[in-house]
Amino acid sequence: MRNCIEYMVHVGGEILEPKDLPEYLYTAYSDAITTSKDREHPVLNNKEKEVTAAALQFIEEHSPGRRKLTSLLQASGFTISEYSVRSMLNDLKEDGYIAFGSGRAGCLITQKGEGFLNYLSS
Repeated sequence: MRNCIEYMVHVGGEILEPKDLPEYLYTAYSDAITTSKDREHPVLNNKEKEVTAAALQFIEEHSPGRRKLTSLLQASGFTISEYSVRSMLNDLKEDGYIAFGSGRAGCLITQKGEGFLNYLSS
């Protein structure tokens, strides 16, 4: 941690950007980002990709709430907590892939979310 902070101080500038990273780290960062039509998607590891794709599929088919989605994922063999599902749902909502229905309506997949599901499934 100390070496990292010293490096940041010596690189200078008020705001550090990915291009300020050492070449080996910048290369790793660049490899972890893939460009889609309109935005960048972080490359998910296989487990994250599988659980996110399954969650979006369940949302598309059932419009579940957080607890129901957790149950569906666990019944499908995923080891995932309700907290992790809540965090994933918040991330998906922030990125515009899902919308929360009012009251007990659960989650709804957006058109952008359908595109992301296709991306994850490919």
